[in-house]
Amino acid sequence: MAATPETINLRSADKQTDERLAAAAITPGHLVELTSADKFQKHATQSGNNDKTFALENSTLGKTITDAYASGDTVIARTFRPGDRVYAILADSQTIVIGDLLESAGDGTLQKWVQDSTGVYVPNQIVAKALEAVTTSGSTSRIKIQIV
Repeated sequence: MAATPETINLRSADKQTDERLAAAAITPGHLVELTSADKFQKHATQSGNNDKTFALENSTLGKTITDAYASGDTVIARTFRPGDRVYAILADSQTIVIGDLLESAGDGTLQKWVQDSTGVYVPNQIVAKALEAVTTSGSTSRIKIQIV
């Protein structure tokens, strides 16, 4: 069995990060977005556009992926590109298989993308594809993903 990752950034050539204050509590691995007050918050629009920005752990302060940022803390985040790999947070009540496409669940977590009856989807709606099978029941879980 593969070891559990200890970092959110599993594979990315880009080392550029962004720092903003947290508008509320954020856990490394959450999909985040900027507020109109120039703060990071959990991505709040279910199935909505996103720029594939995830909160990272603050390793410079000895923090790990389980150490959440409190409101007002400085959040370190990175906008990932296609092909990059991330250890993200999967929403509760999900059954994901390798290759499933994932989108925002509207609370910083990801959920399985399912095409609606109109056959239309938002251009930047899909965040990633699953690199592992994960089932959540009763709580969220982490999942290895590849940005698309």
